[in-house]
Amino acid sequence: MKRFTAVFLVVLFLFLSGCKNSASEYLSDICGYFENLVYSLTGTEEIDKSEIVVIDPKDITNDYRQLSAYNRLTKNQKHLYNIMQSAVTDMQLKLINVTKYSSENLFSDVTVAQKALISDRPDIFWMPKAVSVVTPGAKGERYICFRDYDKKTDQIGYYGITKKQKQKMLSEIDEVTNEISAELNRIESAFDKELYIHDYLCKNIIYDDDSADNLEHADNDSLTIYGALVKGKAICEGYSKAMQYLCLKSGLNCTVVYGEADGSPHMWNAIDFGGEQYYLDVTFDDGSDDFTVHNYFNITKKQAEKEHKFYDEFSVHKSYSESDNFTFFCDDCENTTFNYYENKKAYIEKDCAKAVKAVLSAAQSGETKVELQNRTSMSPDDTVDLLALKLLGRKIIKKYYSYESNVIIVTW
Repeated sequence: MKRFTAVFLVVLFLFLSGCKNSASEYLSDICGYFENLVYSLTGTEEIDKSEIVVIDPKDITNDYRQLSAYNRLTKNQKHLYNIMQSAVTDMQLKLINVTKYSSENLFSDVTVAQKALISDRPDIFWMPKAVSVVTPGAKGERYICFRDYDKKTDQIGYYGITKKQKQKMLSEIDEVTNEISAELNRIESAFDKELYIHDYLCKNIIYDDDSADNLEHADNDSLTIYGALVKGKAICEGYSKAMQYLCLKSGLNCTVVYGEADGSPHMWNAIDFGGEQYYLDVTFDDGSDDFTVHNYFNITKKQAEKEHKFYDEFSVHKSYSESDNFTFFCDDCENTTFNYYENKKAYIEKDCAKAVKAVLSAAQSGETKVELQNRTSMSPDDTVDLLALKLLGRKIIKKYYSYESNVIIVTW
């Protein structure tokens, strides 16, 4: 066998984001980082045919929803996406021949296809954060693989778990999601399904402060649906992927968004209602163990940009390296119909009329609290005093809590 020279491009989307809001303080965590490595090796190994596989990139376009990164890709990137999807699903570790789909932009196409696949498939939680692109010698062959080809292949390889472990973890996820799905099947409207999922995650996930504070040694499960749904612990990537996963299972069109918050990498969600794209950030809405808020539930891009920075939108006309930051979805909408506070008519204006009505309606329905967005120019304390005056004599025992300055929780 001939010896070869191998050039490896390791594409890393290690999106270890630790962004977290709290009721009493602004963002203070180190929010994450990208680690990218590009290195070359002079190979001394020999390739034999048993080390090579060919995967047919089947056309599965019709399986993809509107908010799918797959739909944004070029034809060649879609082929690579489909090849990688098959490889990861089967936990393939051999060299995959992609010579047919190589070009001068192969590294860019692999980078884009890998990130698109990670964005679309939260259910493949064992997906590697890296892929090697192998160019052995002068024959023009091109391969990709999910291991460092110069290193010994073992049972676990680059996936971190065995196939047996994967099946056990999938079963555990199914056990949790089947219970959630049973509840969602009783809910008719898409808005209420989304709200149930959002609130469920806020109530059942503990924010992983240890991983957020020590990202180099973070618990990888906290970035996945397994960590969020089974272990009940996550940072923003786990929250966002769990939201995406449960929405997709219930028929809601949801994806993830890449960007920054407080100057560091962060991930949140986009969801489609009637062709319009709203944004939600479950991580930021997970206020505390005592209550959940909806400050970031179906907001417009303009509203999101007060606290979030969207990465530049992906373009098929640009060549990407593994260190480039981009997101596939960052459209805006002017409609606020499906914003939480608009939908519930739960906000405080100068005359407090809608707020009083919302409180009385909630009390008559047997609820014990209501969440109101402060849309006045007054301070929280002055707003609470005004609302208390308007509710005087309504026979409601009131306690007030403010959250990030513009949300008032009224309990009785």
